[in-house]
Amino acid sequence: MSEQVFFQVLAVHLVASAIYATFIFLHRSKLPKEFIAVLLFVPVFGILTALLLDLFYLNSYDAKEPPEIQTLTLEENIFWKPIQKSPEDINIVPLEEAIAINDPQARRKLMLESLYENPAEYIDILMVARDNDDMETVHYASTTISKIQRDFQMRIQELAVSIQEEPKNISLLDKYLETMQAYIDSNILEAYLLKRQRTIYDGILEQRIALGGNNKKALLYSLKNHIALRNYQSAAEKSLILRALYPQDENVWVETIRLYVESTDLPSLKKVVNQMNEHDINWSVNGRKIVAQWAKVAQHA
Repeated sequence: MSEQVFFQVLAVHLVASAIYATFIFLHRSKLPKEFIAVLLFVPVFGILTALLLDLFYLNSYDAKEPPEIQTLTLEENIFWKPIQKSPEDINIVPLEEAIAINDPQARRKLMLESLYENPAEYIDILMVARDNDDMETVHYASTTISKIQRDFQMRIQELAVSIQEEPKNISLLDKYLETMQAYIDSNILEAYLLKRQRTIYDGILEQRIALGGNNKKALLYSLKNHIALRNYQSAAEKSLILRALYPQDENVWVETIRLYVESTDLPSLKKVVNQMNEHDINWSVNGRKIVAQWAKVAQHA
């Protein structure tokens, strides 16, 4: 072979190798970058081998789309979990069913998925899960309940400090009362803590009423709170004010009836039922059902 022919073949080989190397860099070829050395140092057969390997990859490659991020579970890739949005099409078993599953590993996984976004929605189920036979399930439930409780306490403390700085800020008082009410209604407080929170709550309610007048919402909250604390005399006083100011509001009458039912004050219950029939009250279907059963009791007693 003459020297001229040799250089021509070498030039063709280098050009072909450069083109194939470009395909590899651009990911048009399935070969790794290390294979470029084979292309350069094995004339003719290097290119042929690369072509054969790419044909093999092309025929055997599974062309499925990569999995959607939303389908990844905690065990598959923990780094994606913080940005997972849990769309509606994900098949998540309800937490109630997860608790009942006999497989501990499946139960733990389903609990984690269910509790990821808003654990406060599952407080009742978490309370049941605390008594589960599986220690890991008990741990998850207890830890989550403790976190919910800490979040409530931190929010309440922040609002309490803000109220000390602005004691006449009605908007702040309303936020404080709403947070306290949610905390009390969460069912995560032990009996002695619940009573303590209700006592503090009562003081803030009186502050709100004194500052903003006989606000219906604050008066209703106060009435309910006094019933829960069994301060029936104070509850009756709030009920009188509410009936005088808001005689058409069904909630006023429902809570008043509840007051006399829970205090077993039958004479007062009969009196309230008679008064109720004298007013044009804006009843809902549910409100009418609630008072109807107690109205029958009062009539036949």
